[in-house]
Amino acid sequence: MNYVINVKKIEDDTNVLARATVVFNDCFKVTNIGIIQSVTGDMFVSMPSYRTSEKDENGKSIYKEFCYPTTKEFRQELYGNILKAYESEEQQLKVGESGKADPKFEVAITPYEKEGSRIKALGRVYLEDVFLINNVFLYEGKNDVFVSMPSHKTNKVDDNGKPVYADVCYPVTKEFREKLYDTIFKKYREVSRDKEETVNKDEKKDLEKEPKKEPKSKKRGK
Repeated sequence: MNYVINVKKIEDDTNVLARATVVFNDCFKVTNIGIIQSVTGDMFVSMPSYRTSEKDENGKSIYKEFCYPTTKEFRQELYGNILKAYESEEQQLKVGESGKADPKFEVAITPYEKEGSRIKALGRVYLEDVFLINNVFLYEGKNDVFVSMPSHKTNKVDDNGKPVYADVCYPVTKEFREKLYDTIFKKYREVSRDKEETVNKDEKKDLEKEPKKEPKSKKRGK
């Protein structure tokens, strides 16, 4: 994949030195990537993450990444280039030739059932077999199911006082968004149909296992 990295330095007293964005193949953007300085002074890359309800052995919250490289080679390449962009004067780095075709991708969908929940399924997207996007949700809307990309709660509120959420990673072109969402919906329909067929088969087996009741013989009158 080709990609463009942009870095914005943060001038404060925290260990977060900067935030970076990466746009893959001019069509898919990942935001909120942290460039962190450790207590020893070393710099490292932190992919966007969210706090789960799980706790570690010390009682601290466990965080999980929204998205991340899935191979050692691409992780080293991407993280190295993000740090290189941070240290450059332009604070930008282009890798590969722009204008290439959309990245190849695969979608995995898992049906989700919980009483009272609008979530219909959970999804994952794999870009070029080297980058994974988690936390893709399919929600039940007023008229149909819709896709929601990974998002995080911001410090802003809307006119009704509700928290404003911002997408963490998402398609930036209409063409790739339509291609990605169409594939997600197609996969969702497939797994939903397969699940329904499995349920029907199980119900049929249960009926076949039920003992047949012998008809009662009629008593003849004297």
